[in-house]
Amino acid sequence: MTILPTLPDFEDMYATIQEIKELTYNKLLLEVQIKDVVAHITKTAYTNSKYFTNGKPRPMSFIEKAWLFSGFNGELFEKRERFARTCADLEHIKLKFDLDKALIDVWRTESANKRLAVS
Repeated sequence: MTILPTLPDFEDMYATIQEIKELTYNKLLLEVQIKDVVAHITKTAYTNSKYFTNGKPRPMSFIEKAWLFSGFNGELFEKRERFARTCADLEHIKLKFDLDKALIDVWRTESANKRLAVS
């Protein structure tokens, strides 16, 4: 009795590997872009008097809570949203790939068991 659905196609698995590669690249690129914007916001908040209070830069704790999540004008929010979506997509495709590998392992075990039964 076979419990397996159809086995994954190796060409499809290779395509999945390419998707993992692309999503990983996009994730890393977004991380760098977010860090760059965070650095720019921090520098601006400490050097541009427009963001000062009583002629002094605001404390880092204020900057972190007020501007480092979404940015001065929301410019970070979109990047963080894309980052979250990319991470979720990457996790999904990795789980699909792991399932494909598990299906192959089950088939391998089933196949070996059938050979033993015939011997």
